[in-house]
Amino acid sequence: MSKTLPTRPDLDVLKREAKSLLRSDGSLANLAQAQHQLAKGYGFSGWAELKSHVEAVNAARLDPETWLKSADSPHPKPRHPNPSHDFWLMLANGDPAVIPLLQASPILADTPGGPLNRYPLHYLCCLNVQTSDFLGVLRALLEAGADPNVRFEHHAYKGSSLSPAWGTIQYHRDLEGLRILLERGADPNDNECVYHAAELSDPAFLELLFAHGATEVGTNGLARALDFERIRQVQILLENGADPNDRTTGETRLHHGLRRGRTKAVLQLVVEAGADLNALSKEGMNVAEHAATRCNWETFEWMRAISGLPVTGEAEMVARIRGGQPVDVRFHPGMSRSTKALLAHAAYFGDAELVDRLLAMGWPVDEPDNANASGSRTATPLECAAFAGHVEIVRTLIAHGADLAHYDPHYRGTPFTYACYGSEANPGGRQVECVRLLLEAGCPLPDSPYTASDEARDAVAAFLAQKRGQ
Repeated sequence: MSKTLPTRPDLDVLKREAKSLLRSDGSLANLAQAQHQLAKGYGFSGWAELKSHVEAVNAARLDPETWLKSADSPHPKPRHPNPSHDFWLMLANGDPAVIPLLQASPILADTPGGPLNRYPLHYLCCLNVQTSDFLGVLRALLEAGADPNVRFEHHAYKGSSLSPAWGTIQYHRDLEGLRILLERGADPNDNECVYHAAELSDPAFLELLFAHGATEVGTNGLARALDFERIRQVQILLENGADPNDRTTGETRLHHGLRRGRTKAVLQLVVEAGADLNALSKEGMNVAEHAATRCNWETFEWMRAISGLPVTGEAEMVARIRGGQPVDVRFHPGMSRSTKALLAHAAYFGDAELVDRLLAMGWPVDEPDNANASGSRTATPLECAAFAGHVEIVRTLIAHGADLAHYDPHYRGTPFTYACYGSEANPGGRQVECVRLLLEAGCPLPDSPYTASDEARDAVAAFLAQKRGQ
């Protein structure tokens, strides 16, 4: 059976593979024979056919329309070689060669078009491309009359209204670029900028937005900042009017922070801003009980002390387990759904020590994330860890006999497809390593199509090729 080429075949890599084959196979007289044998191994009649196929695949991939549409995603792309000097590709590349064109014909700067039918600022700011001269081209567009507030609706986000400032924050993370746009009149209240600035590690983006009149109201910015351990960002948002008792996510911001396992240092800011200590979580837990199930021991003790609220015996037990405190307990089926889901939560959030502790206490390795009141089974700990890219936890769960073929009917996935989807949803993570681990452990491939990054698909192809060669 023939081998499978990767999603993005590289002729230079194939040439090196042929040279390696020549060195290792004494029956081959020269490089031409090695290339011929390599091509046959990939299912082609010879090297010329393989070479033509690779060139055709790459030419199609680099077609301006195809390439720009593929760049319209969260995944970073290197600059397009753009041998034809296509105007829209020049913008996406941040190519300084486009600047004289804009100076000669300023009308180009504010005229939509191209394969995506968007404005020039969108091609520059709202595609995740490694640009050559982002700031230079940005200034040229604005000086030529580009409107910094042009919006577009992304096909993947119905009802969205995305601006150049959003793309500058979300993809380029260029503080000076954001400053230039704001000084040219970009509206910081586009319902996206504050939210996405809140998720960045550099608080200067939020500071800049608020210095130019941004508001947190209606953005879920505080909730987004509480998804991370970001003290300064939370502080900035509260100082600029964020409501700690806003319930747009279904519960107050304090409960949102507790759900995300935030520490005392972060939550104290929310409490001092007037958070309602008597509010209940989505599940009906008080703040002390919620801290017991999600936070570290110090945060739980502090929350119980300042609220003066009681906790159930089970909540106290969970707090001790999570906090590494002495506790004599073994898993039993009569535990609440949230307690039984501790292992899945620990796997998702990457808490390897807690995973080990729970397994030692008898938590079933496949005990799912309880999720909903109907009690329907959802993601197993292995699926949670695979999606989040926690390689070491995936390895641990496999070693403890996790079900490699488990099918989650709610999300229609297996551990393998969870890892693949995670590779697409979280570029830059370690999900592709999880894909390899799962395949090596014997995780079955799905019969139906699945979502995955190119890197994950290449890993699958390499695994199958290696398996066929054994």
